[in-house]
Parts: sequence; structure tokens; C-alpha cells
Amino acid sequence: MKRSLGVALIIVWSLGILNGQSRAQAPLDQIRLAPRVDAADSEAPAGQNSDEPRWYPRPIVTVSGRLQTLDDRQVSVLLPDQTVPTRYASERVLEVIPAEVPDDQQTAIEQFLDGNHTAALTGLIRAVNQEDPSKRPPVWRQQWLSMMAAQSAWRSGRGEIALEIIQQLDRRPLPPLVLNLLPIEWTGGTVDADVITVAAVQGASSDSPAVRLVAASWLLRSAQYRTAATAELKRLAAQTEREEIARLAACLLWQTLTPTEVQSDWKRLEAEWRRLPMSLRAGPLIALERLTRSAGLADVAKRYQMMLQLAAPTWHPDLPEESVRTP
Repeated sequence: MKRSLGVALIIVWSLGILNGQSRAQAPLDQIRLAPRVDAADSEAPAGQNSDEPRWYPRPIVTVSGRLQTLDDRQVSVLLPDQTVPTRYASERVLEVIPAEVPDDQQTAIEQFLDGNHTAALTGLIRAVNQEDPSKRPPVWRQQWLSMMAAQSAWRSGRGEIALEIIQQLDRRPLPPLVLNLLPIEWTGGTVDADVITVAAVQGASSDSPAVRLVAASWLLRSAQYRTAATAELKRLAAQTEREEIARLAACLLWQTLTPTEVQSDWKRLEAEWRRLPMSLRAGPLIALERLTRSAGLADVAKRYQMMLQLAAPTWHPDLPEESVRTP
């Protein structure tokens, strides 16, 4: 799994050559989109609860074109033979595979996937902060690479750097594709809690909701700060200005449930998970698998484990290593 993202980039490029693209023809970006959810699509078949999974899957769509813009509201793609870009809701974007990835970005991504987070942090920040503005990645790509850098900082015990990166990123609206990579503690043990507690306590007073969300997720493991972290997550879940932050905070509150409560409420938790945009489901699903396994719900946890291995909605650093990426 650690090298699958880099391999996917190479495969997409290679397939373009095999399909007969000439050197003069610009290669195309690949954008994977979740199924569109509309009024008709959300109606459950007769006799089926609307919170239950449908009996047939809606397909993930891959479009090929030149990505023009990607922000918190929409992605704009210039499809082949079109002069006006086609727009899709940004919450549908599950993955963007650029047609071309500069060597410095590719190297930093490979270092991340190999677990060399100190080197990855340096490389990712350098890739974003090119001295020549013309060589800097597009804004959405800068945001994505920067959030990967925040992940590397956290995973290498540099919590204060991770939160500073998030603080800067959260000054402008972020696409769900980027919010999916917030260094939230979904697994209950990614980083030694003592290493990042000081940074998390400082981040708890930030004016950035994203920073407070991440800091609270780290502090949930601290006996001293667990109550304060829970209170902050409840505030974030109740606010209405940042819907994605509210949804992720509500999912983090699952970790405050006792095993007995998880045993009785797991269907409600799964229903909440299914109401998330697919672009934000990976981290909460990782948490669901861990919580149900710890609560003794072996069959339920096994189903979630298989979903993570074979049908993860988006790529996430905490996916199991044996996960298989969809094309």
C-alpha cells in the first residue's frame, strides 16, 4: 500500500502511451468522481431503510481532461474536444491523478509512502515553495501537498509544525479531497501521545476550526485532556459554519463511546458514516473498524476491514497495507 500511490501515477502515464498518445499531444489528468447524489438517487427501494446500503453499487466515474480549478465548491475540467470546462461538485472528487508529476513531487510522495517522513516533510514543503512562481503547483495541488506535509510532520513527532501548516491552509476554503488528509488520529495510536500533547494543547486555542479539530483528536488519548477535547469536539460538531468540520468532529466523538455503547449503537454509527460525502469517509471508516473490533463485534469489524482492503472510498495514509486501490 505504501508505494501504491506512486505506482498508480506511473501506470496512468504508461497507459496513456500505450493508448497511442503522441508526444505532441498533451497528456490528460484523471479525476475520479463519486456517484452524484440527487433526490431520485437518495430514494431507497421499497422496504429498504434509507440509511441501509443499496442492493446495487453506483459506479465511481473517472473523467479524463485538463483540470482547470478545484476549490471547496467545484472542480472544473476541460474535457477533450470541449472549449468550455465541465464542472462537478468538489465533494465528489475522490482522487486526482495529474498527467505529469514533477520529479521533486514524485520523490517526496515516494518518501512519504515509504515512511521516511522527515525527508518527505522537507521535500513536500520545498515542492510547494518554489522560488520561481511559474514553477509552483496549482493552488489545489499546493493544498494537497501541504496537507501531506502536515501528515509527515505529525507522523515524525513534529506536531507544532503540522498544526502551523494546517493553520495556514485553513485561511482559505479547502476541498474535501484535502480535508480528507487532515492528520486526525483515527486509529487510536498512530503517534506517541506524549510527543504531540504539548502542541495539541497549544492548538486547542487556535482560531482555526481545522486546527482545533486535529488537536482535539490527538488529545482524546490523554487522560488529562480527554474531557476538554470531548467538549471541543461537541462544539465543533454543533457549529454550522463549517459543515465538513462538523461532520468529522461528530465522527471523532464515536471514540468517546464505551464498548457497550458501540455494541448497541454501531448501526447508528454506520448510518452516520454513510451520510458523509464519499470523499470524507476513509478516516471515519478506519475508526469504525477499530471501535467495533474493540467492542467484540468481530463480524461487523471484519466487514469494515474488507471494505478498507478492497473498496476504500479514497486513499488515506492509515489504510491497511494490503489495501487494493481501485483504478
